[in-house]
Amino acid sequence: MADKRDFITQQEHDATFRVKKVSNYVSDGNGNLVREIADGFAIGNYDYIELTYVASGDGEGEIETVVYKTGGASGTVLSTLTLGYNSDNCLTSVTRS
Repeated sequence: MADKRDFITQQEHDATFRVKKVSNYVSDGNGNLVREIADGFAIGNYDYIELTYVASGDGEGEIETVVYKTGGASGTVLSTLTLGYNSDNCLTSVTRS
């Protein structure tokens, strides 16, 4: 259970006080907390990141995939992010698989 000092309550301030959540941490199942990216994009503990780049078309030269691994370059894939771009080469989507 979390320590009550970790929370801000309306009683400590006033009834109109609001707090915006900016990061979410979840358990990785091994007793470690990992930061979620955009709710549901928890990556876990990794020690290697592999990048590929868009060869041509929308987003040419930008990062196309981000592969998170544990166990180095030839290790186990934990998660892959695929990035999408529009014709102005602006990032438009991130999909986790």
